[in-house]
Amino acid sequence: MKGYPKFPVVFTDDIEATIYFVEFFEFYNNFRYHGKIGFVTPNQRHTGADIEIIERRKKGLSNARTRRLERNTLAVL
Repeated sequence: MKGYPKFPVVFTDDIEATIYFVEFFEFYNNFRYHGKIGFVTPNQRHTGADIEIIERRKKGLSNARTRRLERNTLAVL
């Protein structure tokens, strides 16, 4: 929670704490990427959207690797 940009040192009342945590959980579940679950958001993981996202990343990395190898092969010739 301390990494969230609006972390207060002290909450002045229950309403302020409730508002903070509603905003925090929205950020945490829908915008913050988590390394332990493949750098997707918890919501993406929960809904199954992570499968397509991770597959698209793998294809992009594979294409970049292929282009780099082709470029290096041409440079040697």
